[in-house]
Amino acid sequence: MKLDRELSSHLANFIGVESRIQKIKTLLCIVPPDVCVRTVGLWGMGGIGKTTLADAVFSQLSSQFEASCFLAYIREESERRGLRHLRNELLGELLKEDNFSIGTPSIGSAVIKNRLSRAKILIVLDDVNDLSQLESLVGDQVQFGSGSRIIITTRDMQLLREMQLLRKSANHDVQIYKVEELDNDEALQLFHLNDSEEIRSGEACTELVRMVLHYAAGIPLALKILGSLFRRCKSKQEREDFLKKLKKFPEKKLQNVYRVSYDALGENEREMFLYIACFHKGEEICSAKAQLDACGLFADSGIEVLIDMSLISIKDDRYLWMHDVIQEMGWAIEREKYPEKPGKRSRLCAPEDVCHVLERNKGTEKVQSISLNLSMITELKLTPQAFKKMGNLKFLKFCGHDDLVDYSPLKDCDMRFNLQDLESLPDTLIYLRWPLYPLKSLPSKFSSDNLVELAMPGSQLRRLWNAGQNPRNLKRIDLHDSTQLVEVPDLSVSVNIESINLEGCIGLVEVPSYFENLHKLTSLNLSYCLNLRFLSDMPGNLVLLELQSTAIEELPSSIWSHEKLVELNLDLCEGIKNLPNSTWKLNSLTSLYLSGTSIEGLPSSIESLSAVVSIELTDCKRFVSLPTSICKLKSLQRLSLNGSSSFNTFPEILEPMYCLVSLNLGKTEVNELPSSIENLVGLKRLWLSECKSLESVPNSIYNLKLLEDFKVDGCCKLKKLPPSSFLLCSFMHVNILDLRGCKVLEEIPDCISSLTSLNLSGSMIKSIPSTIKQASRLRFLYARNCNCLQSLPELPSLLKVFDASGCPKLKTVSFSMTALRQGLDQICEDVIDHYEKHRFYNCLNLDENSRSNIMDDAHLRIMRIATANNRVCLSLPLSLSLFLTQTK
Repeated sequence: MKLDRELSSHLANFIGVESRIQKIKTLLCIVPPDVCVRTVGLWGMGGIGKTTLADAVFSQLSSQFEASCFLAYIREESERRGLRHLRNELLGELLKEDNFSIGTPSIGSAVIKNRLSRAKILIVLDDVNDLSQLESLVGDQVQFGSGSRIIITTRDMQLLREMQLLRKSANHDVQIYKVEELDNDEALQLFHLNDSEEIRSGEACTELVRMVLHYAAGIPLALKILGSLFRRCKSKQEREDFLKKLKKFPEKKLQNVYRVSYDALGENEREMFLYIACFHKGEEICSAKAQLDACGLFADSGIEVLIDMSLISIKDDRYLWMHDVIQEMGWAIEREKYPEKPGKRSRLCAPEDVCHVLERNKGTEKVQSISLNLSMITELKLTPQAFKKMGNLKFLKFCGHDDLVDYSPLKDCDMRFNLQDLESLPDTLIYLRWPLYPLKSLPSKFSSDNLVELAMPGSQLRRLWNAGQNPRNLKRIDLHDSTQLVEVPDLSVSVNIESINLEGCIGLVEVPSYFENLHKLTSLNLSYCLNLRFLSDMPGNLVLLELQSTAIEELPSSIWSHEKLVELNLDLCEGIKNLPNSTWKLNSLTSLYLSGTSIEGLPSSIESLSAVVSIELTDCKRFVSLPTSICKLKSLQRLSLNGSSSFNTFPEILEPMYCLVSLNLGKTEVNELPSSIENLVGLKRLWLSECKSLESVPNSIYNLKLLEDFKVDGCCKLKKLPPSSFLLCSFMHVNILDLRGCKVLEEIPDCISSLTSLNLSGSMIKSIPSTIKQASRLRFLYARNCNCLQSLPELPSLLKVFDASGCPKLKTVSFSMTALRQGLDQICEDVIDHYEKHRFYNCLNLDENSRSNIMDDAHLRIMRIATANNRVCLSLPLSLSLFLTQTK
């Protein structure tokens, strides 16, 4: 086999290579040299550029080694010519011997082993897909000399983990490098590499190019192939047709690259791959796993394999994700057997195929799964017999745009179900999701015995099913916003039920007593069941109980002893007037929502909530007091009483609270804070906005060493903050200080150097401390409508937004050309979106010197922005603006 070395001469045409090469070199420990043998595995999906990177590194480093070999196409060559031939090719190259051959499975010659163990070598094993290849080529039987380096490219992460175990020793280190997709700028550069000027600069092409880039998703091979095809199009119309064609007939060259990975999968993983491609892309991992398990697959292990094979990924640590090209390959595989007869396929997800089968009764026993995005059609004409022939249908899912991750009804969807009756649904159904279901009940002949998950949000159901149903396998039911529902479905035999969502079912009045016996129930959502007045005892395993905006006046006493309950939401339950004084046993409760209730206070027994993290008491109009035992809540991080207008006295904090990070007392009647506020030692946000009775804050406020965000805006009686003599260095972490609307505030402290944002609008200050020029992090300064403001000191050079509009007495504005010129060497953050805005509307009293200072300041700021942007390499043009208005 000849080694493929043609790539090296073309490296100049590859974008983004250098930074990636440097990372690989770092892992290889080339400089400073390391005497250990090191292996670096390059892992990623097909077409991502693994071979290109390996080739580039090999070309740059091979001269530093006594012997080197780039063994290409190992997957193909091992199938075509065998591993023994590959091993002979490798050893012959390293030992510099033509026609080298060892016919035995192992290397028996001590001479050969000795020569290899003394040689410092560089090896690239390209496109490895089986552990036997690694064992034969670089396994235990082969020992290389000190300082040797091995690079492996593969699509399978598990092989590299196996290599780590295979070569685990003190003198052999194995590292894994994930080859990332190109970023937007790199992708654009690669796409435009061989473009005509018309495509590169033409406005008509910009949107089309953006669509191609989105489709390619940073995969170099996809960008090269699609770019080549795009350049063949001679007109805008041809390019638009090309994109439409691409969606309907995906590019085979790309699909063939990924088909190799699919073909290497086991049966469980192949089935899972096709399910994810057709139904679960973009879905929450937990939800997808539950559905896949319900279909008889092994989701946990299967997802790991698919990730290792670079066929899927996890997006935002939450969602299953798949490249568009790979997804379309899955669709193509599903279509292969019956391209013209969708009714004979196992899975249907293309709207035209689903509509064809359902509207024309073309379904057969072979159809097992159907998914339809309702936002892609305007009407679905179902006949009563639509599902009659599909006796093996297990998975039926109607969804809307982005509905894979959002279970809200399709309120913005214009789609209509043209359905007056439905004779039957297959009894084989395991998963049924049908938002906006138009009938009053499920078909009378339908058996729910096999159902594991049922979701019909926004339906017209009055009763889900008739008596006699046996949904013993049901784990999750979601009927939220089914406003016609008059009773909770009979779930008395659903002993496996884990989650019930009846949010917004406004016709419900009570919860059946048998709920207490649903021992696996962990989540119950009854929020916005506006007429729900009665709640029975709940099972002891309940973790989440949502009762927001119900008419419930009292909870069962057993609720307060639920040791596994994590979240209790009683927001806007106006009928709740009292909480029990008895000891609460909610040992796991982390979130307690009581906003908008009619309670007057919290009982002292609140101290037993050892795990509570958040307590919400917003807009509790009758709420008067907090118990001093609040300081016993050592896990509490957030406490909000915003808008609780009867609350006027914050309690003494008798012992330190290290975890409380956020305290919101805005729009309360608090007129002072106790000096013991300093015991809130972990506090970062203190909001006292619109506390219209607040006249002062204690000096001890400055002992809150972690405070970052301090808001007293709208405190119209606040006359002053403690003087700077109390500050020392303790107020140095505050980033945001909001004093707007403090109508009688005349001065602010000197020590404000840590601020990023300062708002003084509407206050009575006459001047700003000269120390503000030392606030190097200050970006936003607002002093609108400060009627007494007479002068401005030198401001920080990197200030982005300054607004002194409506300051009629402002006369003097200072300016430092030296400070701003020093700022020329500093590139502001967010340079691509950077702008500066300084406003002096209706400052009619400015003297001539101040007007001149303002203009000089503006010119130098424009110079600095221009200088900053010239230092940043941008592939797209940048628009910059600086607004400056002196007077009206």
